[in-house]
Amino acid sequence: MRISNRKNNLIFFQSLLWLIFFLVFTSNVLALGFKNQLSPGLELRYKHWNEKKQKITGYTNIKHKIVDQEIIISSENINQKGEVYSKKELWFKASKGQLKRSEESDYRNGLLVIDIFSEKNIKTYMKQKSEEKTFDIELTEQLVPFEVIDMALQKRIPEIIKNKKIELVLYLPLIAFELDANHLPISLSELEIVAKLEKIKTCNSILGEKKCVWISVKPTSFLVKTLLPSEKTTFSFIFLAESPGYLVEFYQGNVKLQLESVNWD
Repeated sequence: MRISNRKNNLIFFQSLLWLIFFLVFTSNVLALGFKNQLSPGLELRYKHWNEKKQKITGYTNIKHKIVDQEIIISSENINQKGEVYSKKELWFKASKGQLKRSEESDYRNGLLVIDIFSEKNIKTYMKQKSEEKTFDIELTEQLVPFEVIDMALQKRIPEIIKNKKIELVLYLPLIAFELDANHLPISLSELEIVAKLEKIKTCNSILGEKKCVWISVKPTSFLVKTLLPSEKTTFSFIFLAESPGYLVEFYQGNVKLQLESVNWD
C-alpha cells in the first residue's frame, strides 16, 4: 500500500513539475504570439501630422507579406521629399504567429538594431558606425519589445476594455545602448508601464465613422516621469474597437500618425 502511495505521489509531483514548466515557458511564447494580428497582403499608410507646425512631415508605409514559412511586416518612414529615412522588419513564424526576429535601420545616424527572440530571452545586437554592442534580456510574460507595442495592445483590446488597464514592461533597446555606454545597468531599459483605457468613442477615419478605443501608455515609475519629458515616455493609441482592430491614430508629443489608406495586394 505504501509503495502504491509513493508511486502515486511521484507521478503527481512529476505531473506538477511538467505543468509548471509548461506554464512558465509557453506563457512567454504566447506573450509574443500575434497570429490574429498578421494579415498577409495588407498594406497600410499613415501620414505624420505635426500639431505644432500644422503640417504633414512624412509618411509610414506598412506591408504584411508571407515568405516561405514566415510572415514579414515591413515598415518604412518617409520624409517630405519621399526619401526613406528608417526601415523596420518583423519576422513571425507563419503557423503560430510567433515573433522570431526584428531588424531596424535608421539611415540618418547609421544605427542598426537586431533582436532575436527565443523562449527564454531576447538577444539584441546594435551597431552605430564603428561601435557594436550585444545584450541578453530575460523574456518574461509581461515584457513587450518597443517594436511591437502596438500589436501587443491591439491583441489585448478586449482585456483593456474589461479591466480598464493592464500593466506591462516595455523593453527599449535604444535606452539599453545609452545605458551601457554610460556604464549603467541595462535593466533600466525595461520600463514598467500602464496601458489605460481613456475612452471609447466614435471616430472619423478613412474607413468612415467607427467605434474606437483610446488607450494611453505611461510609465509607472515616479523617477522616470520626473527625469524624462512626457513626450518621450507617454503615448496614445486609437484602435478600431472591433475587428480588424486597425490602429487609426497614434500620438507622441506634437506628432500624430493618422491612417490614410488601407489596401490589399
